[in-house]
Amino acid sequence: MKAFAGSWSLRRRLLAVFLPLLVACPALAQPRVLDSLDDPAAWKVVTSDGVKLNVAADEHLGRKSLRLDYEFVTGGGYCLIHRALPLDMPANYEFTFQLCGDGPTNNLEFKLLDDSGDSVWWINRRAVEWPRAWTRMVNKKRAIEFAWGPAAGAPLAHLGAIEFAIASNAGGKGSVWLSDLEFRELPPPSDAPLAPTINVDEKPATLPIASGATTTITLDYGRVAEVGGLMLDWGKGSTPPSSLSLEASDDNATWTPVLKRTPTQRTSALPTPDLETRYLRLTIKPAAPFLLANVRSLGPDFSASPNAMMAALAKASPQGLFPRYFNNVQNEWTVVGAPGDTVEALLSVDGQLELSRRGPSIEALVQEGDHLHTWADATHTQSLAEGRLPIPSAVSRWENGLQLTVTAFDQGTDPSSYIRAVYRLKNTGDSFRRGSMFLCLRPFQVNPPWQRLNFEGGVAPIHQLSVEGGVGMVTLSADNRPRVIAASPTRAGVTAFDAGDIVTLLSQNGGEAPGDQTIVDPQGLASGVLRYDFALAPGQELAVPVCCPAHPEVRPNLNETELQTWEGQLSEATRRWRTLTGKVTLRLPKDDQWIADTFAAQLGYIMINRDGPAIQPGSRSYKRSWARDGSMTSAALLACGHPEIVRDWINWFGSHQFDSGKIPCVVDSRGPDPVPEHDSHGEYIWAVADYYRYTHDRGFLGQQWPRVRKAVEYIKTLRAERMTPEFADPASPRHMFYGLVPESISHEGYSAKPMHSYWDDFFVLLGLKEAAYIAGEMHDDALAKDYSELATDFRKTFYDSARASTKAHGIDYMPGCADLGDFDSTSTTIALWPCDEQDHMPQDLLHGTFERAWTNFEERAKSNTWDTYTPYELRHVGAYIRLGWPDRAMQALRWFHQYQRPQGWRQWAEVVYRDETTPKFIGDMPHTWVGSDFLNSVLAMFVYEHDGALVVFGGATRGWTLGTEPVSFQNIITPYGPVSGELDPKPDAVTIRVLGGQGAPAGVLVPLPPGCSSPDAVNGMVRIPAGSPEVTLPRDHAPK
Repeated sequence: MKAFAGSWSLRRRLLAVFLPLLVACPALAQPRVLDSLDDPAAWKVVTSDGVKLNVAADEHLGRKSLRLDYEFVTGGGYCLIHRALPLDMPANYEFTFQLCGDGPTNNLEFKLLDDSGDSVWWINRRAVEWPRAWTRMVNKKRAIEFAWGPAAGAPLAHLGAIEFAIASNAGGKGSVWLSDLEFRELPPPSDAPLAPTINVDEKPATLPIASGATTTITLDYGRVAEVGGLMLDWGKGSTPPSSLSLEASDDNATWTPVLKRTPTQRTSALPTPDLETRYLRLTIKPAAPFLLANVRSLGPDFSASPNAMMAALAKASPQGLFPRYFNNVQNEWTVVGAPGDTVEALLSVDGQLELSRRGPSIEALVQEGDHLHTWADATHTQSLAEGRLPIPSAVSRWENGLQLTVTAFDQGTDPSSYIRAVYRLKNTGDSFRRGSMFLCLRPFQVNPPWQRLNFEGGVAPIHQLSVEGGVGMVTLSADNRPRVIAASPTRAGVTAFDAGDIVTLLSQNGGEAPGDQTIVDPQGLASGVLRYDFALAPGQELAVPVCCPAHPEVRPNLNETELQTWEGQLSEATRRWRTLTGKVTLRLPKDDQWIADTFAAQLGYIMINRDGPAIQPGSRSYKRSWARDGSMTSAALLACGHPEIVRDWINWFGSHQFDSGKIPCVVDSRGPDPVPEHDSHGEYIWAVADYYRYTHDRGFLGQQWPRVRKAVEYIKTLRAERMTPEFADPASPRHMFYGLVPESISHEGYSAKPMHSYWDDFFVLLGLKEAAYIAGEMHDDALAKDYSELATDFRKTFYDSARASTKAHGIDYMPGCADLGDFDSTSTTIALWPCDEQDHMPQDLLHGTFERAWTNFEERAKSNTWDTYTPYELRHVGAYIRLGWPDRAMQALRWFHQYQRPQGWRQWAEVVYRDETTPKFIGDMPHTWVGSDFLNSVLAMFVYEHDGALVVFGGATRGWTLGTEPVSFQNIITPYGPVSGELDPKPDAVTIRVLGGQGAPAGVLVPLPPGCSSPDAVNGMVRIPAGSPEVTLPRDHAPK
């Protein structure tokens, strides 16, 4: 038996992700020492920019070891040690090493590399709380995941090298000690179910087992087996025992304690993480006669994590007692918060309210008689305030006529902000209803467990929970932090997990709340309830407002009156969001009104996902600021009248420029990420130039000018790497890459292996053009000339490369990268905007790309076999408009609209599955880089700039121009000031009115509507006369 080191806990999960910390089983193969980990010379040190690592031999706590002293100087990044260790891999195995550490919580990555070094398998232990004593870390094959590389998920057949990496989570500096790296071949894993024989008080027995006295039950698995835990089902009407204990043994003679419990639920979950044993002995001490109906032995997956255990409990429970994601069904949500706040809440489609990132949630349920109404027996709809403002509501309706509406909104500003919510239970039926509404605080996120980028969704630890009373109010405090302030309930109570999950208890005891007011739960699974009794005649409503402090340092000083004035606070939030999102207005035909509503909603979501100056695409998985997301979102914000947000982002992001001149690809609360992604330099320069065009803020331009110059110099150094003789020789197979910037992973499709991404090259070209513009505005004629010539030369080598790639791969479209000749029209859309290369890039490749994109789109739209797509494809809408295909643009936009989920919240996730229940990673909801792609495409429908002209109503469809309803927009900001316009279709003519924009060098142009003619049209465009705000275009015939 592997000695078991105590009961399952969340702290231990964070420490070692539930991998064994145990001594080797003598019955299995003996370990082989791969490296005693005491010789620094055997290991190569690798660090990213802004990270320091010193490796030395050390004797620490009686062990010879390697000491790794690390420091994340700029906040983000990684450091690692690498050693070649060739080894043929058996069918099953484990690696072990000893670990000790001191410092902030950071990620520890144990990485296996193949011979090429391109494919990586790993165990990534996130946010490790470093053990101060030597702790044995076991890495079994079943826990090792494929990370990245060309192997594409295939098993590792031959080991080439091993790496230990420390990656920034909290950042800072610390020390890690490593010792005794060992390898052991294991027997093949068994799929056979665990089916032990049972002895009761040393006599053979079968289930069920009934007794009124202390009883010992021994389970014999017949071999040493991995036992992840037990599930005990107490018979109906049986009283769970006052205590039970579990011990393990390999010889049925020497026993090791495993855990002790005081169960109170009908089903008792006993997790035994990392336990390998032949025998388990269960000792039951009853307070009254008991009936043990069933004992289920579960495999190691059961206790692999808290999420795995909850999923097993959900499977064994009636549906609705746990969040739907524990039933392996996708959960959808939206975001709630104040503009620019660093803390955001999530509201699920079921009305579950997650209070902060990785934090617990409030879940509402309704009891009538003996029946507990949950999300599972309700129908659900969702909406936004006024159909467009980021104040969401989730409505649950039950067949008995009860309707629960959960509305969440923000109040105050960072760092004194709140999440407000009101729970309104209404009797919409025709008979009197009596019962209780429960507001339960549970240790679960809204974010599902498969959301594992940067952290894992699902369980959110609550170790301490208490109910604190006040005048007319009550506070639920979790881990010494006020979490929920609510109107005084009928009754309140808290419970530790050993005594029962709160919803399970409510379902089993007729809605009776537990009596405890304060508890400590070592497993971190505490939960609590506020119970509100109701008696509602038809049409009556019970409203319970709650206030949730967003920041841990906030100690609210509310009184009952302030809490109950939720209607006024909701009205104030509505007014505030109406102002923030309403600077641009769109008036559309009724069938297209969703476009205007989605436009306002995306603008609001962008402001909520923003943390201070950091423009971010999400509030959970993507709570970071990328140069690409930030620059393209900034363009939308400028057009919507929010230059102050853009200015703050540019100044903050640019302040993280590396000494080399490199602009980081991404920055977060820890600092800049050093990963080389070569689009960021051009994106930053473009953002600076774009802001200046809109604001003419010369002082700000002067502040950024030194950074722009450094970024251009860095671009030159990158390009020089591909201008050496090896690349310059036309006969060289690498000549295709001549003059480009090097490979990178800025495109997620190239994360397996970096490629020469044309996405990078388009943004480098844009950055060089914009640098020349900025130099001119700064009256530096010499640099303006230098940068302009550099842009021209780069354009030539770029398109020469594209021609070479298309020839090498036999294709007729612009590839995504030179190396692969891959089709990626979503990335190529940037050629038209923002890079404005429509007139310069090879025209056959331009049209070949987007004709193929359209064909692919039509085939998918007619099919029901596709699996997934990313709504970044919304960029095609803007591309089609600029290509003069407005009807294609609208057809695509309407198809994408189908996959706003849920429809009422007017949002997209980063990843969309055809089957919305698919339990897989979807990024953030709403994903606001997708949102800004939508904004920029819709803006192009009404006004866009090309070749010095403003093109107005370029996205006007046949439906608009041949219809009867006017279409208009007001106050879209351009570099030439605000522009408003109206398209007024009449039976005999279409009148287009435009106010503003006359400062554009090439004037204001309008595409000739279908069925209209004008002797003044040039290339299908009509110029709005400088002295008149409108043009009337007669129809050739009346519209049909």
